Amino acid sequence: MSRLWSIDSLLRFRRCLCDSILTVCKYDIDFVADWSGFAVCYWITSSWHCSLLLVFAAEREIKHAIDFSALRKAFKSDDMSFVIMQRAYKSILKIFNLMYLNLIESDYHSKIWREGTEIILKKSKKSNYSISKTYRIIILLNCLDKIAKKLIVMQLSYTAKMNDKLLDFDQMRDRKQRSAINAVLNLVHDAQMTKSRENTLTCLLLNVKDVFDYVTLKQLIKILIQQKILINLINWIKCFLQNWVIDLAFDEERQKSKEIFTEILQESSISLILFLIYIQHLFLKIRARIENLQSLSYIDDVTLYIKKKSIDKNVKKLKKTTKIAFTWANENAMQFNDSKFELIHFESHKAIFDQTIMLLNDTVVKSKICIWWLEVWLNRKLNFKMHMQTKIIAVTRTLHSLFRLMNSEWELNAKSERQLYLACIIIISDYNVEIWWNNQKSHAIKFCKLQNAALRKTLKAFRTSLIKVMQIEAEISSVKVRLDQKCKNYAIRIVELSKKYSTRKWTFILYSSQYISETRRNRIYLEKSRSAKTDSRRYIEYWTKCKKHWIQ
Repeated sequence: MSRLWSIDSLLRFRRCLCDSILTVCKYDIDFVADWSGFAVCYWITSSWHCSLLLVFAAEREIKHAIDFSALRKAFKSDDMSFVIMQRAYKSILKIFNLMYLNLIESDYHSKIWREGTEIILKKSKKSNYSISKTYRIIILLNCLDKIAKKLIVMQLSYTAKMNDKLLDFDQMRDRKQRSAINAVLNLVHDAQMTKSRENTLTCLLLNVKDVFDYVTLKQLIKILIQQKILINLINWIKCFLQNWVIDLAFDEERQKSKEIFTEILQESSISLILFLIYIQHLFLKIRARIENLQSLSYIDDVTLYIKKKSIDKNVKKLKKTTKIAFTWANENAMQFNDSKFELIHFESHKAIFDQTIMLLNDTVVKSKICIWWLEVWLNRKLNFKMHMQTKIIAVTRTLHSLFRLMNSEWELNAKSERQLYLACIIIISDYNVEIWWNNQKSHAIKFCKLQNAALRKTLKAFRTSLIKVMQIEAEISSVKVRLDQKCKNYAIRIVELSKKYSTRKWTFILYSSQYISETRRNRIYLEKSRSAKTDSRRYIEYWTKCKKHWIQ
């Protein structure tokens, strides 16, 4: 503890705890600091009874939020990192639990926690730095504040899981098992199914401009009240979003503390789920007026698409949706980024259609052959050629820089080179593999050539060396085996999901026909396990056996 604690940091830590507890809890707490051993003793005298109104604000969730925090995350200038928080939680566990539980139930967020430091950083490779978009802002916040926001995010996520009306079903991010891969996979699945039925899927991509700056507090509180969120949780959010004090730091200069009037902080962990709740009414409004229209959203990236045989009918309906979206944006003080509007038709015809959409502000959105959505290139035929080209270029560029590091004067050993290959190359090549991999030989050959070159360089082998021997010696599996294993692991994860998830509903038919319907016995067993709840344990054991068989 002597290496982590200093007298100043311990005094700040004690003052922060006292301010948080005494302001609301009305405790009589006497701190005695033993400066020789840097230990803190405490006495609590109160008849307060802990009534756990919030499900996820229990003691085990507080422990989970502290223990699983990133140790290397930047902290504020008070020198209290998550390492200190974890050590302090072990010694004064009761104070942490009582503080967070009572603060959340009493609708209060400490004033000390509503202070931060904004660091303005220049983005690299920008021509004109007079534009505000060429700068990036990082906010350094108090670690105790981050833990409190994690608890609120857990509570909101749990409420959204129990209440389907709080968030739209296809709103991704900031919830478990709703990542970018699921969003892209849902869109790709719908496009492939419409193509198999000889229909056309017309997709319109929207982007909300300056997401967190245009969220009004009054409208957000109104939405939370309509969704019947707990009153103490609403009051805590209202207290959290007000009276923030920020210091600005730019080019080694620092400005004095000033109050800011923005509604939601961009770097806050709770901001994402609050914005999802704020924008959820848009999808309800669109679906109520337009039939057969589906939507997907990943924070500020919104996708609206419709499936019909005629492209002209699809375009007409999407024009109506843009009018509804713009009217909703005007009513809620939101704006769309017109430069990021994109239109694409997923169809199997050879002819290219040039239908356009005219927005309310007279901007024309032309149809494109290929779009980039959530770091995946999608073309109208869904063959992922453009995506593979960008992947190969990124992998080769990273691999050549790794080769230059291997040829340096302080030569790396084979173990370090292997670790660099796994950490730098495979992460780039295998990202979103579940979306585009379908045993394509052309894609596998390109990745195999790059991996073979890396193996020869790592093991210092000749060009005529056997590839399988090098793979065994380096303990690196082949490209096809690695990609197949990732896809099968993802398929098993989908089957284990709840039936409410859209990915579970849409992919179960394909999954069962591909892997399960080989024999009649497996098909009967699958139907029984789906209908009977008592067979759930055997059902999981069956999939684990299948997983072991696929890995072998």
